[in-house]
Amino acid sequence: MQSIEEENKELANIVGAAQREQKEALSSSEQRIAALEKRSEELQRRYVELEQQLGEQIKLHQAEVAAKLSELGSRQQVHADTGAASPLPAEEEIPVSDRISDRYADLLAMHHQGKSMEYIAKKLGLNKGEVQLIVQLSAQEERHRA
Repeated sequence: MQSIEEENKELANIVGAAQREQKEALSSSEQRIAALEKRSEELQRRYVELEQQLGEQIKLHQAEVAAKLSELGSRQQVHADTGAASPLPAEEEIPVSDRISDRYADLLAMHHQGKSMEYIAKKLGLNKGEVQLIVQLSAQEERHRA
């Protein structure tokens, strides 16, 4: 009878230890989940901020490019109206290194192959926004040259 009582106590101790371990594991998991949820919220907020900043930068840059293109068009029109030779260099005179399509040939090749902006950015060590901007500027450059 005494051995049964000892076995019961030992069994109760084992069950109690298992319950404590389970509670500790559960508590640890809950803490990790809470920390990950907090980090996820922080990253989401930062993503939204960066996306807004990128959008603003793209708009500013597009406005600058549009202003420069407009200015160039105005200069050409003035020179065409006055009969003077255009001070703008002919396309053949533009150094190759000044063309976006030449400076970023590898980036644009990947883009034309259908690679994602994220893939290109990671592969070339650039930010996704930089890749988007280069692709957009290249497209504008091509439209302007056409």
